[in-house]
Amino acid sequence: MSDYYQQEVRFGFGAVTHAVQRIIVITTGVFVLQLLLDIPLGDAYVRDAPGGFWLTEYGSFAAKDVLRGFLWEPFTYMLLHAGLSHLFFNMLMLFMFGPEVERVLGSRQFVRFYVFCGAGGVLVNFLPFYLYQSLYGRTIDVSVLGASGAVLGVIMAFAMVEPNRKLFLFPLPFPITARWLVIIIVGMNIMTGMNGGSNTSVATHLGGLGAGYLYMKYRPILNRRRWRRGSIVRESKAPTAKPDELGKAVDNIFEFKGRGKKH
Repeated sequence: MSDYYQQEVRFGFGAVTHAVQRIIVITTGVFVLQLLLDIPLGDAYVRDAPGGFWLTEYGSFAAKDVLRGFLWEPFTYMLLHAGLSHLFFNMLMLFMFGPEVERVLGSRQFVRFYVFCGAGGVLVNFLPFYLYQSLYGRTIDVSVLGASGAVLGVIMAFAMVEPNRKLFLFPLPFPITARWLVIIIVGMNIMTGMNGGSNTSVATHLGGLGAGYLYMKYRPILNRRRWRRGSIVRESKAPTAKPDELGKAVDNIFEFKGRGKKH
């Protein structure tokens, strides 16, 4: 199999699998870079986020920028965050739900899954972008940053793997299942979108959940096709031994004449 598992790094309150650990470290490192580059943003798109004009301007996602050729933004936006609490909550959710999903997918496939959910989730923003343009004749000037889309995809995968796992969700005094956690998240995002006036990218959240669902639902088909392609490559590269050569090789294993003994 192309996927593999790395040794877990254990802390006092839990265990972090390899890919989850790396994602947390890299994302936190990028936020530290944002703080180091922190300057007044002026009229930049993301006025409240640290990191200076250039990092947030060209790293965060904006639909109109992608249409202009900034094709890296669906991947870089998930590394940037608007503040410490934004970063902390996303990484806490990844820490809680990511290791279980990584154990199911393997480390390499988990990274692909995480990026797929993040990029696929934010691309859903093209729907309100074109809808607003068709209704009002102008584009909306909105930028998106943060790992929420990717993290919610991980939560969706966790709920599909362990739908009846009981969890405590503050401030509820009783546990709920992972399936109900996803239902609550979807409901909260729908209410947020209906109310409007929020800095939350509801499209990215719902898109990340949807991307996670699609990946986990069709993962067996994708893995089976990849395994078949790998088998074909291995069979084409492996030399086929002739019967005579195979027989000679077997005879040589049991032939001891002419060999000196070593003590």
